Amino acid sequence: FSLEHINSAPATFDETKLLWMNGIHIRQFSNEELRDKLIEFDSSLKKEIPEELFLGFVEIAKTRIKTLAEFKNLVLPYVQNKKTGSGEVSGALFSRIKNISDWNREIIGEELKQGLTEQNLRFPDLYKILTGEKQGLPLAEAFEILGKEKTLELLQ
Repeated sequence: FSLEHINSAPATFDETKLLWMNGIHIRQFSNEELRDKLIEFDSSLKKEIPEELFLGFVEIAKTRIKTLAEFKNLVLPYVQNKKTGSGEVSGALFSRIKNISDWNREIIGEELKQGLTEQNLRFPDLYKILTGEKQGLPLAEAFEILGKEKTLELLQ
């Protein structure tokens, strides 16, 4: 070791790589551990997200978040029902969704695809209507977690 070999330039950090690594770290937690960390990070989540839905949303969100702070914005649009767009599109999807008898993500996904095709729309359009964002949690999985009744409320 010699001081002559030390570089005087400041250290540089690749923020994109740090976020990626943080996302990898988040995905290594069990759903229960991640739920606890999320509540520790933001205690308001415990009041804002119903307990019976929390672990389901943790499961589908953990593959998409890179920081704990991102979780809230991904999930709250589904539990607070603050649609930002077209009632016409939501109404057309409502009609398709309400007729599903076997409530599972595969059937929900197929009905969403068919409904969007009929409306000449794509999934980013539906995300924009429901959440105000271009992307988010997988809709079929989120609707499965919400259950039929809450999903229909969201689409009305």
